[in-house]
Amino acid sequence: MALGSIAPRGGTKADKRAFYIQQQIDKMQEVQFEIGKPLDIFDKLMRDLAYAIHGKIVETERVDTGRLRSSYVIRRMGYANFIVGTNVEYAPYVEVRYNTVKRAVDMVPSFVKRLLKKYEKQA
Repeated sequence: MALGSIAPRGGTKADKRAFYIQQQIDKMQEVQFEIGKPLDIFDKLMRDLAYAIHGKIVETERVDTGRLRSSYVIRRMGYANFIVGTNVEYAPYVEVRYNTVKRAVDMVPSFVKRLLKKYEKQA
């Protein structure tokens, strides 16, 4: 684990989830360092995670006209850095009402576990 990664006490579920995800990221970086391979697997993990979140958002998004659902995109911002988002101006209001993105992020810990198993086999 990286320095400074101390488990949150009494934090929200989101804080605990973020801590867990950071632990998994640290673990992937340690594995990559130990085996001496470049961090391509980490980049692939983050890409797969972005596509999984995108898919879950699109799958669970409430639909009236379909404009919001079709507007979600994945943008690569750099190495292992992806953004899933939309430019539709009313998206925050829909999210507050239906928690679509929150439900997509809730599946992250179990998805990360599955991806880690997949990539550990490849390493």
